Amino acid sequence: MNSKKIILAINIFMLIPIISSAQLHSIKGKVLTREGKPAAYVNLSIDEIHKHAMTDSLGIYEFKNIAPGTYHITITHTGLETKKIDVIVSDGNETRVDLIYLRENSAQLNEVIVYGKWIKKYKDSASSIAMRSDIKLIETPQAVQVITKDVMKDQQTLTLNEVLKNATGVSNSTPYSDYSIRGFTSYNTMMYNGVDGSLFPYNIEAPLFNVQEMEILRGPAAILYGTANPGGLVNLITKKPLNYERFEANIIYGSWNEKSLQIDQTNSLSRNKKLAYRILVNASDNGSFRKRKKTQQLFITPSLSYKFSDNTTLNFEYNYFNVNTKGSGWDDGTLVRQKPDGSWDWKNMPVDFSVQSPSDKTLDYGHTFDLSFKHQFNKNIGINFLNRYLYNYEKDRTHYYDNADPAYTNDTINRWFQTYDFATIQYQSDLFATFKFSTGKIKNKLTIGADYTRQGVPRYVNKGVPASPININTPDYSADNSSPDQNFQQITNNFSNIYSSIAFYIQEQAEISKYLKVSAGLRYDSYSQKSHSDFVDYSYDSTIYPSADTIKSHAWVPRFGVVFNPKENIALYANYTESFEPQSVNAIAQGGPFPPLTGKSFEIGFKADMFKNNLSATVDYFNTAYRNMLVPDLSDSTGQRYQAINGFYSKGIEATAHGNITPGLSVILNYSYDKVAYSDSSAAWSKNDRQINVPKNIYGLFLNYSLLKRKINRLNLNVGFHHESNRVASYSNQLYVAPGYSVLDAGISYGIKNYTVYFKLNNITNTRYATGGHSSGLAYAGQPRSFRITLNYIL
Repeated sequence: MNSKKIILAINIFMLIPIISSAQLHSIKGKVLTREGKPAAYVNLSIDEIHKHAMTDSLGIYEFKNIAPGTYHITITHTGLETKKIDVIVSDGNETRVDLIYLRENSAQLNEVIVYGKWIKKYKDSASSIAMRSDIKLIETPQAVQVITKDVMKDQQTLTLNEVLKNATGVSNSTPYSDYSIRGFTSYNTMMYNGVDGSLFPYNIEAPLFNVQEMEILRGPAAILYGTANPGGLVNLITKKPLNYERFEANIIYGSWNEKSLQIDQTNSLSRNKKLAYRILVNASDNGSFRKRKKTQQLFITPSLSYKFSDNTTLNFEYNYFNVNTKGSGWDDGTLVRQKPDGSWDWKNMPVDFSVQSPSDKTLDYGHTFDLSFKHQFNKNIGINFLNRYLYNYEKDRTHYYDNADPAYTNDTINRWFQTYDFATIQYQSDLFATFKFSTGKIKNKLTIGADYTRQGVPRYVNKGVPASPININTPDYSADNSSPDQNFQQITNNFSNIYSSIAFYIQEQAEISKYLKVSAGLRYDSYSQKSHSDFVDYSYDSTIYPSADTIKSHAWVPRFGVVFNPKENIALYANYTESFEPQSVNAIAQGGPFPPLTGKSFEIGFKADMFKNNLSATVDYFNTAYRNMLVPDLSDSTGQRYQAINGFYSKGIEATAHGNITPGLSVILNYSYDKVAYSDSSAAWSKNDRQINVPKNIYGLFLNYSLLKRKINRLNLNVGFHHESNRVASYSNQLYVAPGYSVLDAGISYGIKNYTVYFKLNNITNTRYATGGHSSGLAYAGQPRSFRITLNYIL
């Protein structure tokens, strides 16, 4: 990459915020009873920034040191109704709010909109994902990006895969919830509400109907969250109960007969507003550009919240899902034909071609229980207790290609028919406490925590038999049979794999001065992983071959960070962080015990809040080394032993800007350059070979413009552009490279009273492209031109 361009980009990001330093303002107003008398000692709170105020004897209140933006203020008092108002803080040193009237003993909540300059919320100023406590992003010693609900609504995204194009350095290469961050691809990079792990199976795209906000942490996060790869993680924050009445519904229709209904209902269940509920429903019946594939989904998420006091809250959330896919919930991808000269015809790949049969089907269902408790003893001491129990089940009947590379020979794809029946479980409990104190002039924030995890597959059965091959020119699926009474040749039975761990960690954040903050932490994990399976191949004999392995090990994970704030809206930061992952095998007969997989990462960066704190920008450089990857030991004549070697490295730069340039113009801008290659050679790869499905360059731009005139202030126009460079798309063939691609999207929405209509057109130019692959001759096709119409109703 041209070094002059890098230096120029960094200089631009560093100069702009110096010109546009942040200014803080105040919000003032008055609260009266219905009779017009002053409402004294009424509590008011700003939800986004956790600020509180109280009216005086004349009913007057004031919030000080408020940055420009849109805020939601909640007004509560015993014996009076609760109200919620929206306030827009824009230019000027003081924002005056219209008189607020509270009725006595009314259970009804009225939303009051104080109209001014409407600002879309594309920026969040704080996040707890990096440090386990709410802290300003400008003071966080790591790259963190927040994607708000306004972004998801304007883009009309329904799944995690759709919205991740806004995330810097993130690429989705498959049709599943599987994506790479900084070149590291893994399913264990997802969290919900700060608890590790997805709520849904790997083959289901995580839905967004229940998501309020999304946080992307780039770089290792093992010190707080345990086992994970060093690329980073995504934390989805779900919608919580509100203590006032609100109803929202979405009716969605799109290409390939996509049909969805979403319902969101919340309200208080008690007169004192302490007990509240929320229920979210998402039902859909969707076709696909992948031929003969149809999916029916049902998600139901009820939740309860009880507020014992302003300092104590208990939340319960239940998630149920049922997904039925015809044409297989597992997709091997589409066909890429080889030309006579040996190259691959990416431009003409048939996006609807499928190795799977129309008779294939997959059933997934499961549920999750989440319980969280938060208590603040005083302004300096608080505790959080998070618990999750998860159970998912999958039953799959699918035709697959035979894992050859290339995937077809003489225009023929050899296939297997396989059945899977398995369950996954997870129990996780996280307890951590925060302590604020001073040592001289140094302000300290200490976090101490302990985690317990038990997760894995308690039961798994797999049966397979050779199936009829198909010709890539004239595929014929008529001979396919998914009957469960077939004479299966290969059977894996009594398989189980359970991982459990207990961990302790401590983290210190010290504010040396208003200009300098430092942090350090240490985590200790003690973990075990037990696996067992019985395998038989009846094509050879009927002998059952049992195998088992037990991994017991531990890991120490350190972390160091420093932030220098020369101005309140500018930061220079650096950090060193590590991660760990258990090995897949550890038996002595296989060369074990082995040390865990580790990632060691160094990162430096620059952050700024610009345009009166409405736009955030980050530029960073990172260098990560991935070690102790297991490869076959070539000196072992039995072929059973492994050895641990240096894995691969990932290094590059990233730049992000998101927020508002003007009150009506919102923007998301991202760029990343990432070189990911193997550090050593092995039997499977050579030194400096590229990692599969990792593009070197990713960049994109999304602009949303809201008309500010009062009569049409609910008209929005937006456009988005996303580009990813080429990538190796085969595990064993470095010459099988999927070309880079660019996609252009556009949307429009308009609201009248309680209704808003959204129209989104994706891939306007109908670009034919592949997001990745696994074997030469097959690839995962990107979505062709498509549309989505949504009718939104809010009461």
